[in-house]
Amino acid sequence: FNAQAIAITPHMHLLGKTIAVVANLPDGTKKPMVRIDDWDFNWQDNYWYKAPFDLPKGTTLTLTATYDNSAKNPRQPN
Repeated sequence: FNAQAIAITPHMHLLGKTIAVVANLPDGTKKPMVRIDDWDFNWQDNYWYKAPFDLPKGTTLTLTATYDNSAKNPRQPN
C-alpha cells in the first residue's frame, strides 16, 4: 500500500525540547518530515506541506524527541 504525506502534527507538552520525524523510504532515501529544535507548546498545530509526497509501501518513520524536565526549563510546569 502506498500513501501520500500531506501534513504532519507534532505533539509534545511543556517539557518538550526538540522533535524530528524522518521518513525512511524502501530505496534507502531519508526524507525529513519535520524538525523543531526549540519546541514551544504553542506550536502544536498542523503543518501542511507545500506539495504532497509519496510514502511507498515499506516506508518507516523515525521520530526523535527530547524532553527537559530540569529546573532550568522556563516551561517546567512543576
